[in-house]
Amino acid sequence: MSGPAGDGVLEEAANWFAVLHAETVSDADRRAWQAWLAGDPRHRRAWAAVEAIDRDFHGVSAGPARAALDAAGRRRRHLLLGLAALAAGGPAVWHGWRSPPARAWRAEYRTAVGERRAWTLAGGTRLWLDTDSALNRRDDPARRVLELVRGEISVATGHDDPRPLVVRTVAGTVQPLGTRFLVADRGAQVTVRVLEGRVRITPLAGPARLLEAGEESGFNTAGVAPGRPLRGEPAAWTEGRLVADGERLDGFLARLARYRHGVLRCHPEVAGLRLVGAFPLNDTDAVLRALAETLPLRVEYLTPWWVTVGPR
Repeated sequence: MSGPAGDGVLEEAANWFAVLHAETVSDADRRAWQAWLAGDPRHRRAWAAVEAIDRDFHGVSAGPARAALDAAGRRRRHLLLGLAALAAGGPAVWHGWRSPPARAWRAEYRTAVGERRAWTLAGGTRLWLDTDSALNRRDDPARRVLELVRGEISVATGHDDPRPLVVRTVAGTVQPLGTRFLVADRGAQVTVRVLEGRVRITPLAGPARLLEAGEESGFNTAGVAPGRPLRGEPAAWTEGRLVADGERLDGFLARLARYRHGVLRCHPEVAGLRLVGAFPLNDTDAVLRALAETLPLRVEYLTPWWVTVGPR
C-alpha cells in the first residue's frame, strides 16, 4: 500500500476524525462514517493510524468527560492539519517521519483496532497479529527476522527453513528454540510468554535469559525480569476470545479497550470487582452488556466512542 501522499486514505480518515468530534456532528454523519469504515480494509487501518497518532501526540485530558471531549475537538483540527501537511509533503517527508504511528502505517503486516489476522510464512512458521499491531519482515541470508513495530504477536515456529528465527523489538531480541510464544510491546516494556519450548531473550544492553514453557517475563533495554508462571490463557485472542479468571474489572476493561475505538473508562468504585469468564472479541458492546447483566454495573455511553462502566 502506498502512503497517504499516494492514495489519500489517511487524509480521509483524519477528515472523518474531525467530523465525528465536531460539535455539529449528526447521526447521519456517524452512519456515513460507519459505512466508510466498513467499505474497505484500508479505511480501518487508516482509522487506527489516525487514532494512534492522536493518542501518541496529544493524549486525553484527565478532566471531566465533557471538557475532555470539547478539548478533543480542538486537537482533531490540529491532527487534520498535521496529516494534510504530511500528505502535501510527498514521499520523502512521509518516509522520513519516524513516529511509531507512521512506522506502523508502513508496516508489511498490520491490523486495525479490533482486528486480528493470521499468516503462514515461508518455512511453515505461523504468525498471528493481535489488535492494532504492526510487524515487518527483515530476513537476511543468515536469519529470519520479524521486527515488531507495536502491539502483540503470537508465533508458532516452522521447521522447513534452517535459518534461525529472531523477533526484534525496541528493547532487544527474542529467539525461539523450537516453540510457540507471544511477544507484546505495549509501550512500558516488552512482554514474552512461552507456550511451548523455550526462548532466549537478549536485551540491547544486558545479559540474555532463557525462558521456559509455561513462563512469562518482561524486559527493557537494560535487562530481563525473572520468569514467572503464565497466568490465564494469554493466546486466547488468537481464537477470538478474551479470558478472565478472577481478574479485576479495571484490568479486564483495559484489555477490552484495545479492541474498541474511542475511550473505555472504569469507575474506581467498581474497579476491584472480580471477573471470571470467556468473552467473544468480535462484539465488544455485547461484552459490556453481558457485564452489566451479571455484575452490579451500569454502562453509560456519552457517545458511541466514550463509555464509562460504573456502579448500578
